[in-house]
Amino acid sequence: MLPSFCLWKDETNNVAGSHKARHLMGVLLHLAVNATHTDQRLAISSCGNAAIGAATVARAVNRPIDVYIPTWASPNIVNQLEKLDATIHVCDRKPGELGDPCMNQFQEAINKGSLPFTVQASENILALDGGRTLGWELAEVISSNAIDHLFIQVGGGALLTSCTIGLLEAKEFGILETVPKVCAVQAEGCAPFDRAWKGLPQEVAAQEKIDYAISNAASLMSPWEKPESLATGILDDVTYDWIGVVKALAYTGGESILASEKEISIAYDLVNLQGINAEPTGSAGLAGVMSAMKLGYLQHSDRVGVLLTGVLR
Repeated sequence: MLPSFCLWKDETNNVAGSHKARHLMGVLLHLAVNATHTDQRLAISSCGNAAIGAATVARAVNRPIDVYIPTWASPNIVNQLEKLDATIHVCDRKPGELGDPCMNQFQEAINKGSLPFTVQASENILALDGGRTLGWELAEVISSNAIDHLFIQVGGGALLTSCTIGLLEAKEFGILETVPKVCAVQAEGCAPFDRAWKGLPQEVAAQEKIDYAISNAASLMSPWEKPESLATGILDDVTYDWIGVVKALAYTGGESILASEKEISIAYDLVNLQGINAEPTGSAGLAGVMSAMKLGYLQHSDRVGVLLTGVLR
């Protein structure tokens, strides 16, 4: 089921219970350096860990924040957001409306002057800065406990993108001799990145693959119809930062892996049996390892790493 060596980095005890605050703290530092007015409203479209992370960090510095959530958002998440003094906007779909209603209203707020306080680099490129710290910390560990592959669950794509940037920087700085092959993991029920990746020319140089992705973005990346999975945190119908994920896989020699619902469920149970209170999304990278073993992409002798990214709420 798993290779002989599997290292995992546990983010469930981080600020607000996930890695999301890393991205947002980076954005906040940029706002402080730029002396942005503290009364300018922040905004995010999310109903999960990103929303909790954003509201937690915003309250810590007394900045007002608007959170745009869907009608089906978890009551538990809504309750936590209320306790964090976030202003909540429930976004119902208007007749004839295209795209995600939450993203649509979020973007309307940005157009009116709010600041995008989001983990999606497509909305705020500064979100990648804080996420690099994951790669740096991981590099310190694997410099003496080398891994061959790193499996990271992909929804919007900023987590994998920023972590890989950090790893590549660690190699540049001499911390790592080699960077592990980074693999993107998506659920079978929502895999817009995997579909786009499979549409790229495979037997070509990394830069040629990246250039092809950029030139053909409109036809390669399209919304996934009816996203469904136990791993609800990676049900982004579009992988917003997908070019960054393409670069990560191309530069490191990694691959895109699909995980079945059964594998996502087994991975969730296995991680929690180890005493780590991760949600199914947070343990989905491990499901990707199981899938890769089944497919023959991994061998029992391989050394792998995964990120456990979100606490079960």
